[in-house]
Amino acid sequence: DASTPEGALMNNTLIGLAAYYSRNLSKEAKKGLRENVRQGKSTGGRPLFGYRYTADKHYEIDKPEAEAVRILFDMYNAGYGYLQIAKKLNGMGFRTRLGNLFGKNSLHDLLINRRYIGTAILGKNTMTASGKRNNHRPDPDDMLIIEDVCPAIINKEIFMEAQEKMQMRKRRKGANRAKREYLLSGLIICEHCGQAMTGDTSKNKYGKKYRYY
Repeated sequence: DASTPEGALMNNTLIGLAAYYSRNLSKEAKKGLRENVRQGKSTGGRPLFGYRYTADKHYEIDKPEAEAVRILFDMYNAGYGYLQIAKKLNGMGFRTRLGNLFGKNSLHDLLINRRYIGTAILGKNTMTASGKRNNHRPDPDDMLIIEDVCPAIINKEIFMEAQEKMQMRKRRKGANRAKREYLLSGLIICEHCGQAMTGDTSKNKYGKKYRYY
């Protein structure tokens, strides 16, 4: 009877115990995920394209898919566009983990995945204060990064070359899209999403034009 002092005390105690159990369970689950990352094990879900899981949930290279990953990086670094690379991989019979044809977004996500150089991470795609997930934003401070913990498909030099070319293309795209010359287009980086900012022009309520990034 929650209307009595004893009943109210018991009710509050049960609520407190339930809250403690929920928070402790979450803490233990996160601890387990972090330990799996340190050991190079899966943290759940489908294996990244180019890999498969062993019986004890470690990452193992899938040789045919790994060859497709190498083709992806080689073609991108050679200057080929996403559509050309997708046409090549799709023509060879490769498909995404969901069984779909490769497209721009799926190829971009593979190109920025550090698993291919043997690095395991946890916490990159965590929910932001806005309630959204964004794996393209800068690395959060509390993100766990363990290098050389799983077999690498791409060496670090090739991987970094692809990242540099990606940033160059973003800057070039921003500069080409602008109708006026904005000296800092592509050079200023947004602190929230990590994307290159571009210049634009607008008008205030008095009809006066102003420029901003």
